[in-house]
Amino acid sequence: MNSKTIIAAITGSVASFFLGWLVWGYLLLNYYKSNTVQYEGLMLADEEMKLWAIYIAQLASAFLFAWLFQRMNISTLVEGAIAGATINALLALTMGMMYLSMMNWYKSPSVIAVDIAVNAIFGAIIGGVIGAMLGLGKKPSTN
Repeated sequence: MNSKTIIAAITGSVASFFLGWLVWGYLLLNYYKSNTVQYEGLMLADEEMKLWAIYIAQLASAFLFAWLFQRMNISTLVEGAIAGATINALLALTMGMMYLSMMNWYKSPSVIAVDIAVNAIFGAIIGGVIGAMLGLGKKPSTN
């Protein structure tokens, strides 16, 4: 993994951390609360949340994207957005189906469809950031 990949991953993780807070911690918080089974002790109180752990999760995800994109020769915002949306949508589908198959967590399976769509958009944005970072300083090809 070269320095450009590491910088792209770190940049993507910071963007992911703050965008994730906006999307899941603010904009969709009530949607998810009202469409999933809630019980005492499920969620930590705001002051007990481990922001460092959230950031490490975002860092790991951004490193996965950056590493995959580097291996796939993705180095533009558009290529990164397409790959990021695809990866996140498939991961959301995977996790949604696993949770649906084993847990009594969703009040309706439609939550899975919303989660897939939201994760695809989120993945497109973060993938676009990482793809663009990987392309910085790269000379455009002359075809």
